[in-house]
Amino acid sequence: MLERVGISQAARRRVGTYSKGMRQRLALAQALLGEPKVLLFDEPTTGLDPASRQMFYEVVRELNGHGATVLLSTHALAELDGHADRIIVMKNGVKVADGSMDELHVQSGLPLTVNVRLKEARPLSERWQPLSDGLSYKAQCKAEERMGLLSELGDLGNLAYIDIHTPTLDDMYAQFLKGRRMNPVWIITGKEVRDSLRNRWVLAAALLLAALALSLGFLGSSPTGTVKVDPLTVTVVSLSSLSIFLIPLIAMLLSYDALIGEIERGTMALLLSYPISRNQILAGKFIGHLIILALATTAGYGLAGITLQLANGGVDFAAWKPFALLIIASVILGAAFLSMGYLISAKVKERGTAAGIAIGVWLFFVVIFDMALLGILVADTEQVITAPVVETILLFNPSDIYRLLNLTGYENTAMYAGMAGLSDQISLTMPVLLTAQVLWVIIPLVLAAWIFGKRQI
Repeated sequence: MLERVGISQAARRRVGTYSKGMRQRLALAQALLGEPKVLLFDEPTTGLDPASRQMFYEVVRELNGHGATVLLSTHALAELDGHADRIIVMKNGVKVADGSMDELHVQSGLPLTVNVRLKEARPLSERWQPLSDGLSYKAQCKAEERMGLLSELGDLGNLAYIDIHTPTLDDMYAQFLKGRRMNPVWIITGKEVRDSLRNRWVLAAALLLAALALSLGFLGSSPTGTVKVDPLTVTVVSLSSLSIFLIPLIAMLLSYDALIGEIERGTMALLLSYPISRNQILAGKFIGHLIILALATTAGYGLAGITLQLANGGVDFAAWKPFALLIIASVILGAAFLSMGYLISAKVKERGTAAGIAIGVWLFFVVIFDMALLGILVADTEQVITAPVVETILLFNPSDIYRLLNLTGYENTAMYAGMAGLSDQISLTMPVLLTAQVLWVIIPLVLAAWIFGKRQI
C-alpha cells in the first residue's frame, strides 16, 4: 500500500520525520485499507507536489472505476476540472450551486470567449469585435449559444486560428458568491465561533464557570446572614481571586495554537492563497475567540448570578453593578491573555513550544509576579518603594489590574473584601485601570500582527 502511494522508501522511518506531503500520502494509504466503498477526503492535496497530486487523482479514478464513492472537500478548485462528476459549491454551510462542470457553467451565466483569426477578411456580425490587425476577432456568448456564434464564421476553411476560452471553476465560484460576499474578517470569525460551538468549547467553559460561581456563592454566603451581605457581593470577592487563574488559562488554551497550529497543518498557506490578508486572518480569529470567551463568561457567571439571587429571595438590581463589572472585567482580562497567546503563536516555530511558553506566561502573571513583588516589598526594610511606585508596578500585570477593578470598584465589594481603606487611598481610578487593561489587549495584538506579517510560511 505504501508503494502504491509512493512512500515505500520511507516505510522504516518514524512518521514524525515525514514531510507534510508524505503524511498526506500516508493518510491516503490508510484510507485505502480494506477496499472501502465510500471515502471522504478533506483538503487531500494540501502539501503535495504536482506529481503527487496527479498520483492522488489517479487513485481516485481507480477507486471510482471499482464502484467506490469518493467525496472530496477542497479549496483548490482548479484541480477538480476533469476529476469530479458532480461539484457542490458551499458558502457558510449553504449550498449555492450543484452540478457537473458544464451545468455549473450554465448556472453561473458567465460567457465563454471565442478568439479567431481569419485567412481573408470578411464581414462578420456586430457580435464580433474586430481587433487591431483587421483579421482577428473576439466575441462572447453564453455556453448554449456557442454553436450559433461559430456558424456566423461561415466557411471554416477561412479560419487560421480559433481559441475558445471557458470560465474556470474559480471564475464560477466568484460569480456564485456575488451578492453573498462578506468581509473576510467576519467569515473567519464565524468559522471560529461555529467550530467552538460544534466542539462544545463554549458549553464546557460556561458550565465550569457557572459551577464555580455557584459553589463560591452558596458556600461564601452561609456566614453572611447577620450582616445582610448580598450573595452576589460575596461571589464577586471570591471570583475576583479565582477568575485570575481560570479566565487567563481558558484564553491561553484558545489562542496559543491559533496561528502556529494552522501553519503546521498546512492550512495557513492555503488560506493565504486567497484574497485575504494576514491581518484579516489574525483579526478574524481573535474576534472569534473573544466572542467565544465572552459568551462563556457571560453565560456562566450570568446564570450563576441569577440563580444566587433567586435562591435568596429575589432579584436586587443594585447588587448587579459590581457583578456586571466582574463579567466585563473578566472578558477584558481574557482578551489580554488572548492577545499574549496570539503573540506567542505568531512567534514560535512549533505548536508544542507555543503550549509550553503559554503555560509559562500564565504562571508568571497569575502567580510568580505577585510573589516576586511581595518578596521585594518584604525585603524593602528602608521603604524605598513607595505606594505610587507599587501602583505603577501593578499596572504591568493585567491580573492585578483585574483584581483592583473588582475589589475597589464599588464600596460594598471593597468593604467585604477588606480593601475599603485601600480603595480610599489608591490613586488609580477606574478609567485609568480600564485604559491600562485595554492597552494590555492592544499592544500584544499589534506585536503579533507585526511578527505574523513578516513571517515566512
